[in-house]
Amino acid sequence: MSNRRAPVKVALLVLPLLALVLVLHAWGDPMAGGLGRAIGTWKYPERGIQSQFVVRVPRGSGVETWALRALDEFVSQTVKTYGVPLALQVPAQPVTVLLLDADAEPSRFGSTVADELNANEGVYDPARRMVFVRMERRIQQDLVILALRQAVARVLLHEAGSSRWSPWLTEGLVGRLEGPRAADPRAWTGELPTLSEILRFSEADFRGHNRLACARGARLLTAFLMERMPEKFAYYYKEEQAGLRPSFSERLGDPVRLEREFRDWLQPK
Repeated sequence: MSNRRAPVKVALLVLPLLALVLVLHAWGDPMAGGLGRAIGTWKYPERGIQSQFVVRVPRGSGVETWALRALDEFVSQTVKTYGVPLALQVPAQPVTVLLLDADAEPSRFGSTVADELNANEGVYDPARRMVFVRMERRIQQDLVILALRQAVARVLLHEAGSSRWSPWLTEGLVGRLEGPRAADPRAWTGELPTLSEILRFSEADFRGHNRLACARGARLLTAFLMERMPEKFAYYYKEEQAGLRPSFSERLGDPVRLEREFRDWLQPK
């Protein structure tokens, strides 16, 4: 009798487990995602709002005071300086700024754009209106602020319509808005792309393995144009902002002919 009942007992034990597995398979990912976001919200509480930027930092890190101050100073000064010529303004809708610790998983906040962030790097996710900056275990305040300024510069440019612009222009203006750097970019070593190459860069080039050289080229080109031909650049920028994708050659000059002038400008003064 007991042998005949064994299969029944096994079935009674296995069927609930099988049902549980199926339920977890169907609902496990959403539940895990919700739990991850809840943990992220607790670990990264909101610590203040400056100029429409909602700042969240690791609980107990103590970085909120200088982070909020740096954010407010950067946005205020940038809008004051470039508000008219570049049509920049404080975002109309709030943007969340997350200062991540070294081991944080950005996916817990529903974003994947920050998965490859190195320490002291920042990125803006326009779809979720979130800025991510990853900090090191031993927080380096100056480097975090530099990454924060760069990421927030992308926010201000995106609000002005940078998603419609030529990629080199957006990257070049990010460098312009960042302000003075530790060293003159013209003194940096390494091979520099030609003007024609810079103008052909795609958004993927600024995220690829050669992204530092690409970014340097775009930023130097933008600085060169704003310094040497400000009126022409202003007209070109307005057309870019309107989404017209103006011809660089017609508005600013033939890249091949400008190359020598650009290289001369690069020489340390």
